[in-house]
Amino acid sequence: MAGNRNRNLLLVCLALNCCFLFIEVVGGILTHSLALLADGGHMASDVGALLLSAIAATLAFRPATKGRTYGFARAEILAAFVNGVALIAISVFIFWEAFR
Repeated sequence: MAGNRNRNLLLVCLALNCCFLFIEVVGGILTHSLALLADGGHMASDVGALLLSAIAATLAFRPATKGRTYGFARAEILAAFVNGVALIAISVFIFWEAFR
């Protein structure tokens, strides 16, 4: 099934991003590099978005029930909405800090 393969690829990307996040944060701490720590923060937001997507993709594969005749397919749309709102909130925060 193509959806299952895509979910597995998403989990692989999540694992790789987690590894790079760990390496960047440890490297930034050991070398006192603010650039690595800042990129680690960026990677943390990517990991959060991928984790949210992986959870939504897992929920979307649940079968429909009598109470949820459509199943959980809307979880992917809700995850995309939450991710978009988070990106807007982060952008507003950065703009506000820069403005001050």
